Amino acid sequence: MEDVKSLIESFSNDKLRKLLDRNDLFRPDDEDLEYDEFEGFENIKNLGNIDFEDGYKFGLFSAKVKANLSERSGKKEQFKLAKKIIIDRCKLS
Repeated sequence: MEDVKSLIESFSNDKLRKLLDRNDLFRPDDEDLEYDEFEGFENIKNLGNIDFEDGYKFGLFSAKVKANLSERSGKKEQFKLAKKIIIDRCKLS
């Protein structure tokens, strides 16, 4: 629980990865992703994934946000980026 509290107070990719390393199915990664069309984000990364036994997959990605996400347009751009990453990852599978 202390790790979650620390992650909330001061986010970092390493803290998030450390938290998920507790799951035996988690496979860490450190792939930089290039999505130049999304100017509001930088340092987009694939941090790892979990392949569940029932065939479902969980991908863990992070991006540094340049704009305020409390604005509707910022949230919409975040959604578009997530959708693009999911579509691209499904093509790779």
